[in-house]
Amino acid sequence: MLARREGGRINATKVEARGAQCILEEIGAQCILEEIGAQCILEERGAQCILEEIGAQCILEEIGAQCTLEEIGAQWILEKRGAHCILEEIGTQCILEEIGTQCILEEKGAQCTLEEIGAQCILEERGTQCTLEEIGAQCILEEIGTQCILEEIGAQCILEERGAQWILSVPQQPLSL
Repeated sequence: MLARREGGRINATKVEARGAQCILEEIGAQCILEEIGAQCILEERGAQCILEEIGAQCILEEIGAQCTLEEIGAQWILEKRGAHCILEEIGTQCILEEIGTQCILEEKGAQCTLEEIGAQCILEERGTQCTLEEIGAQCILEEIGTQCILEEIGAQCILEERGAQWILSVPQQPLSL
């Protein structure tokens, strides 16, 4: 399931979007982590949705599967009915592909950095677990000199294991549970 810590919640992750877009356009779109009992409360201000809901459910709707980024050279990882990937491989390796050739997640409670390169999605839904699926560790999707896909709205991601909720609080109007 989601990256979880002792206590049923993960560390708040700073998710920002510089010239990028919001994680999920709140247009009735289901939350990214909805399948895992996590409701997504993403309020993006003037930012477009990275994962425009094109009839696509949550990105991480698979549960009890393998890591989305199976250390298989990590090709682009999110194939969702016509849904474009957040991170696409621009002639290079997958943005979330190199960190010891392991999963995107480093079990070190590191912060998650979704570097953007006009890329495509990060999670492939074919019986895979959530990309943020580990133990109290946040994904480390560091790219090469690129900017964080969600690195502008100074959003914070608070995922709680039990009835987890993803809250994107904007500096101007931080959301609260």
